Amino acid sequence: LLPETVAIAVAITDHEKVIAYVGESEENFPPGRPISTQATREALDSGRTQTFSLMKRLDNDAMANMDAQSRLKLMSFVPAGIVVPLVVRNHTIGTLKFFYRSYKDIDNTQHAVAEGFGELLSTQLSLYELERQAQLTAQAEVKALQAQINPHFLFNTLNTIAAFTRTDPMRARALLREFATFYRQTLENSESLIPLERELEQTRRYLTFEYARFGEDRIAEQERVEDGSNALYYEKSRIQDDYKEMAQYILENLHGMTFPGWEPERMAKLDELFEAYKPVTKEKLWENLKYFLEALMPTCRETGIKMAIHMDDPPWDIFGIPRLLCDKESIGHFLRMVDDEHNCLCLCSGSLGANPNNNVADIIRAYCDRIAFAHIRNVRHFSNGDFTEASHRDCDGDTGIVEIMKAYHDCGFKGYVRPDHGRHIWGEEATCRPGYGLYDRALGIMYLWGCWDMLERLEGKVGE
Repeated sequence: LLPETVAIAVAITDHEKVIAYVGESEENFPPGRPISTQATREALDSGRTQTFSLMKRLDNDAMANMDAQSRLKLMSFVPAGIVVPLVVRNHTIGTLKFFYRSYKDIDNTQHAVAEGFGELLSTQLSLYELERQAQLTAQAEVKALQAQINPHFLFNTLNTIAAFTRTDPMRARALLREFATFYRQTLENSESLIPLERELEQTRRYLTFEYARFGEDRIAEQERVEDGSNALYYEKSRIQDDYKEMAQYILENLHGMTFPGWEPERMAKLDELFEAYKPVTKEKLWENLKYFLEALMPTCRETGIKMAIHMDDPPWDIFGIPRLLCDKESIGHFLRMVDDEHNCLCLCSGSLGANPNNNVADIIRAYCDRIAFAHIRNVRHFSNGDFTEASHRDCDGDTGIVEIMKAYHDCGFKGYVRPDHGRHIWGEEATCRPGYGLYDRALGIMYLWGCWDMLERLEGKVGE
């Protein structure tokens, strides 16, 4: 580089020290010498080209640490220079430095030459980094393939197939085909997550070889897998700070269907809704609700209508918007706030059950006389805070369906009941609205009736 400029020396540094130096007074700047110019530090920090003169080029601390002879040598040399940052993948990794006898030697041409060389070196370093990353990726892929090929399994399976070629050639041929498919699937499955169905298929194929090796009577196989249905799922990581991001995610994954409460016309007013709720505290929301109910109660008493409020779902504040009916205490406050027999509950076991700390059966026993409508559904919790709707069978979720039915039965509940939400089964997920599968809710009705009949039989009331 040096002959292409009027500079008297050229140097390259990393973040801490001189890597190479060529030109006058080369003996004063051996490789490994700490960076001493302030302009170099500024170029490293800012990622922009810097120039310096004798008066501003030296770091005070660096000068203080030099002996007198070194300071004299340095001050008799390179009164001016250009420092160009070397950038790889948007990160400054070092500098290219050009030293001149006089600050007057640094004109536009020298600036252009220095920056051109800096860009050229940055490009070459970036290409090297890409090649290095490609090599590392290739090595990682080879190691991943090696990790997927268990040498003991490979040796034992091939020996088993070889043995069958003598005693049962047809079975050996079938095993060989399965073996080829097994390893093709193994090497193709590079994703971190694969469908459960594919994993089960591979497991069954693996057991085919083990049965051949050890015999049918020496291996016990038992499978219990999910039923293949799907249902509404609450993914906690999606419900964070940005409601727009969550809404966009939901709308992009509906595949042409409408999501309960997330119809397009509502989504169009989402910003307006959040803006309206900004000044609304939980106390203000309680106050508004009381005002609304007290205005309704005279008409309800006159007409015999019962107002039944649904629980908040999920039963906790989200995106800073307060929720009111979330647990036993808040429900009690609601009923006492407007203590009228026409001010009732639409008690949803799934909404309350989303919080594993809520004992839904206990809440029913406490307020059964004010429950006008019972929504009975089941949810299953996961350890990370996610939950999903489940079938109405007690063992399929964590809500406690049997105890809920027993609570209603013990309290002599005479109100309306519906199985509420359900899974999507038997292919109906392609056409039904999310959460409102017809078949599973029909099964849910019969399951709830079965629970009720059992409770009636235990009291000797079947047939009444």
